[in-house]
Amino acid sequence: MISYMKRILTILSISLFCSSAFAQQDISMYTLNNTFQTVYSNPAFLPKSNIHFGLPVISGVYGKVSNNGFNLGEILSFKGDETSVDFTKIANALADKNNFSANVNADLFSFGLRLKSLYVHVSVTEKVAFNFIYPKDLIRLFTQGNGQELLGQRTNLDDLAINLFQYREVAFGASKNVGDKLRVGGRVKVLSGMYNITTKTSRLGITTNEDDYTITIDGQVEAYSAGLNDFNNIGENFLSFNNQNGSGLAIDLGAEYQLTKRINLSASLTDLGGITWKKNTSKYQSDNFEFKYDGIDFYEFFEDNNTEDDAFTQFVDSIKAEFENIETKDVKYSSKDVKIKWLQDGTLNASANCIDRHLKDKKDKTAIIWVGDDPKDNQKISYKQLHQKVSKAANGLKKLGIQKGDRVTIYLTMIPELAILMLACARIGAVHSIIFGGFSAESISGRV
Repeated sequence: MISYMKRILTILSISLFCSSAFAQQDISMYTLNNTFQTVYSNPAFLPKSNIHFGLPVISGVYGKVSNNGFNLGEILSFKGDETSVDFTKIANALADKNNFSANVNADLFSFGLRLKSLYVHVSVTEKVAFNFIYPKDLIRLFTQGNGQELLGQRTNLDDLAINLFQYREVAFGASKNVGDKLRVGGRVKVLSGMYNITTKTSRLGITTNEDDYTITIDGQVEAYSAGLNDFNNIGENFLSFNNQNGSGLAIDLGAEYQLTKRINLSASLTDLGGITWKKNTSKYQSDNFEFKYDGIDFYEFFEDNNTEDDAFTQFVDSIKAEFENIETKDVKYSSKDVKIKWLQDGTLNASANCIDRHLKDKKDKTAIIWVGDDPKDNQKISYKQLHQKVSKAANGLKKLGIQKGDRVTIYLTMIPELAILMLACARIGAVHSIIFGGFSAESISGRV
């Protein structure tokens, strides 16, 4: 598992820090006036062909990856046939705030026609773009862990930001000569948004106490998304025209001036506009929070026969309980307009409501008092203990193949394990039915 995570981190690091391998395409496309795609960078440009017809996808695919930190030559070390990444150079070369971006554009259809000095064109393009702003301390955390220089210091992950979106662009453009030396052009673009996730506010810090190694996480997060209900099917919906979750308009403007026979001046403004996301939208918010993790009590942990999965589940659940994230459906947002409908499509996890919300301030208080037929036979179970038992039971159910929506029948007497199993079913989304342990086989068959 550890080696697997190291491979993931190495791949992620190389991806984040790779140089602008395709950044030159921006400049190249601006000067490739033999191709139809030159109008994408400046709508005043005139392709050499009199008529153009582009087939879906194969007529034009453009990709770009860029990073403003450094290039690969600065971080790679070569010894014989071996190549290694020097993570120390990575951390030293980065600024306090850095940017990594990638985008892919695929032409679905394009057509252009020259009518003397007038050139008209139309295109349909699918676009996917990703932008990631990351602080220097994020890389130090990857390369050093939370020890060494970061021990006792706040790992500053403030302003960590993501903007990921996919949209379809239908463009109508034209360019025309104005006199002998000047040519002007423009494009009107109808935008159909498919998916988007963007962070508006991000403040995050991790501090490891140098005395007892308690980890404190503090921060504030506000993010918006659209179309993520169908995100798992993004590949199937890539060419679909029925998956629109936002809409908008944009324009491109350009001009080209022939100063002399050898000097040609040009300028353009592109993508003036935006998308308003209206459907399948959500807002994720966590106000100022502070979460402390002081590890696991191994004596108590192994006494209850917990597994590694149980420990991880408990850790994640405790973070969720601390953050108290608010997910709001039906959010309409753009750069200038945010409208929210509160509590629509609201959901409730009975297990989280009964247990998790009490872990912050009441974890050692009694959650269940059970008394058997003999008053001497009794138990008191705290919220922390109940959380551990329910997490263990939920993982046990999942290992048996129980999934969200499955039906589970519980055949038990009135003992604490009955409540534990009931909450475990609610935790994983399984539908549960309780049958009292004293019923006969005939009675059970009528209730299952």
